[in-house]
Amino acid sequence: MRIYRHEISNYRNIGHAELEFCDSVNVLFGMNGQGKTNILESIFLLSGAKSFRKSKDRDLIRNDEMVSIIKDEFEAFGRKQQIELKINDDGRRASLNRGTQGPASKLAGSFLCSVFSPEHLSLVKGAPEIRRTFMDTLLCQISPGYLASLKLYTRFLIQKNNLLKDMRSIAAAYDLIEVFDQQLAEEGYKITKMRYDLCSEIVKDYSEYYRSVSSSDEEVDFKYVSTLADSNELSVETVLKTYKENQKEDVIRGYCGAGPHRDDIYMTINGQDMRVYASQGQQRSAVLALKMTEAEYMEKKTGEKPILLLDDVLSELDSTRQDRLIEKLKGFQSVITCCDPNILKQKTITKMFEVSKGEVSECI
Repeated sequence: MRIYRHEISNYRNIGHAELEFCDSVNVLFGMNGQGKTNILESIFLLSGAKSFRKSKDRDLIRNDEMVSIIKDEFEAFGRKQQIELKINDDGRRASLNRGTQGPASKLAGSFLCSVFSPEHLSLVKGAPEIRRTFMDTLLCQISPGYLASLKLYTRFLIQKNNLLKDMRSIAAAYDLIEVFDQQLAEEGYKITKMRYDLCSEIVKDYSEYYRSVSSSDEEVDFKYVSTLADSNELSVETVLKTYKENQKEDVIRGYCGAGPHRDDIYMTINGQDMRVYASQGQQRSAVLALKMTEAEYMEKKTGEKPILLLDDVLSELDSTRQDRLIEKLKGFQSVITCCDPNILKQKTITKMFEVSKGEVSECI
């Protein structure tokens, strides 16, 4: 993949900006709070995913404006393409190649990118939700079927949880729960199966990337931990059985306690829980290895190199890890934010853009 031209209007603190990227390393530099991450975020939204900053759509629109517009000219899957994304109070709507406008999620699989921000450093020690989001974001970009199942599962889960909270006031509550359990079992099986497959396919590459990044012989590993069934026992029938077995406890607590929404990735270093025993440097190496693996997996599955978006990551890494990361950028188009551009000037050939008070200027 390659972005040729990226245009933003009324996006956060940016009134209007147009950027023409080179096909290797592009650097957005400037002081903190000037709009660098906003530009990176606007690129990521073209994947059809929600903001990696967990922002509401209204927060993406510049103050006193009604709509924000992002336009992009890029090359993917052997041809030049265009995206227009509009954000207003009704949400995000997008059109691809001047086609009919639809929900932004319809862009999934059309524009591939991998983002690495300081927030991702919590992938190791943060809540399970963060690791589930990592899997979901990756799988949604390479599999439209996964996105469809995730949407259906989330809808059925909300309906079941609402029912569990009002059991006493609904006469046919238990009959309805059985209906929801069947629907959840079918979609939950698909989601869990794809997550199991993902983890088993990328764990070897993750381990190799970790050794490369850390320059150590430490053994790292991870596995998907399901609340429904082990991988060798997983089926719609076993998932449905788990839901039925948990029904009494679900009624007592008022929500569904098992399913993809409660699963996790268990990460280890030298056989021990990484959340407990990994140093800060080891955590950074693990996350960096995981994001590198993500980009490589996208390429393997789609035949396209994703755009790499790195938000102020170099400042979080020592010189050795910086060098190893920059080495891995070769062959990918990347957009990197930083405060001090000299770090990258010394290490690789780049195209520079200065960002100040929401205005962008290309450095000649």
